[in-house]
Amino acid sequence: MVEEFLFGLPGLGNLKRQDGYILQAAGNPERLVNCTDRKFNVSALSWAAIHGHELVVDLLLSIEGIDPNPRNPRRRTPLSHAAENGHATVVARLLAHEGVDADARDSVYRTPLLWTVSQLVSNLSEPDTDLVGRDFRLPWSVARMSARGIQHHRGRDPVENYKAKIKLYQAVWESGSTYLRIVNLLLAHGVDLEAADASRQTAIAYAAKGGSRRLVELLLDHGAGVNSGVTYPKAPSSVAGVALYGAAGSGDMDTVKLLLERGAIMQDGSWSALNPAAQNGHASIVEALLKSPVPKSPIVPGRTSTWQPLLEAIQRGHLRVVHTLLLYRKHSYPAMPLFEDALFWAAYGGWEFVFRMLLGARSPLSGNCPYLEGIPVLAAGVMGRNMGILQRLLEIKGIDVNAQDRHGWTALTWAAGIENQEAEALLLEHGADPSYKKEITDPSQWRPPHGIFLQGQTVRLPMNRPYPLSFSSRGITVHE
Repeated sequence: MVEEFLFGLPGLGNLKRQDGYILQAAGNPERLVNCTDRKFNVSALSWAAIHGHELVVDLLLSIEGIDPNPRNPRRRTPLSHAAENGHATVVARLLAHEGVDADARDSVYRTPLLWTVSQLVSNLSEPDTDLVGRDFRLPWSVARMSARGIQHHRGRDPVENYKAKIKLYQAVWESGSTYLRIVNLLLAHGVDLEAADASRQTAIAYAAKGGSRRLVELLLDHGAGVNSGVTYPKAPSSVAGVALYGAAGSGDMDTVKLLLERGAIMQDGSWSALNPAAQNGHASIVEALLKSPVPKSPIVPGRTSTWQPLLEAIQRGHLRVVHTLLLYRKHSYPAMPLFEDALFWAAYGGWEFVFRMLLGARSPLSGNCPYLEGIPVLAAGVMGRNMGILQRLLEIKGIDVNAQDRHGWTALTWAAGIENQEAEALLLEHGADPSYKKEITDPSQWRPPHGIFLQGQTVRLPMNRPYPLSFSSRGITVHE
């Protein structure tokens, strides 16, 4: 009976008639006070921390023999739960108790500090629309090439354009906020500022990704490294500049400027801060970053794809960013080649002004892009359903209307497959071979033979009876 009472107590939070009962449980603290509930294997102290019941926490901590760091199956502690849920007073009580591990790591390597600063940031990259699901996932998707899919694609914000969530994150860290108080408590306790979780994010990286200049500055002032490196498990070297990378994607210029003023370096390659800034269409940040020194030339010998920041902007139709990067390329690295994938993605996305800008920059129309399985730009224009792009392509002297990819498909094959009748008629007018038109008996079952990306397949790790990672006073969620 006492065990059932203990695990009902944190939810009730009423101690007027109950403190005597809980003190009776002190007779055998290891069996009763430190035991866990049957459903989640969570201790009474953890439940009290989750719900922010300060008096319950005080009573439990006063019992001799209580474990201040009980772990649930995900290795989470009461301190991490209290920090996540914004219970500053509970955090203060726990930190004041001898033996509390302020840097305890859980199954995803998050510390209490990381749980505090990662609020609202972990899922910032999720699209805010009910139309983006498995079937509409970009850039490769059969549903994406449907009439409804392309209409949605042209009108939607980029997947990583999360301005509303950024503003919400910034509001969390206003002066005097609960979470700001928790961070200050943890900093005063001397927690590890360089700890990184399983997603290789440090505290300052989360703060920068959320676009909170206030939080970034606070962490820097307490010793967080502006160029903190995150080491890959299977690589001897580490990646620096993760904070600048996150800030560039957030779109908050003040945070970017602060990091640059404090000596942030811009990494090259996949971790270049230019990539998320270009992807999200933050033209002003792209321009600011281009004035910063880059460790080495972006020209990569043997490369067969277009410069990544430029490609990110092309795929999402960010005209100003594309223009800025093309000018930078022209004046700083005129030898940097453009490849056929540049025009391909502009045509596939239906971004006509971007497409015409690339033609003016002499982006090639012929060549081999291995990862595109040889699909010609003309076929990409068909998929993008922009008749202006398709008409412009057919006006180019020497364009091969019957060019085939590695599977023997032409632009006409694609037009028939996605039921783009307007494109089909235009191609036939310009000499497309009717024999390449495939009869589609059941359009709903139509799938091109072009590999996993075109088919929009995803890989899901099997999880039997998933155990919650996050316990909130607002509910229980399962996420990584």
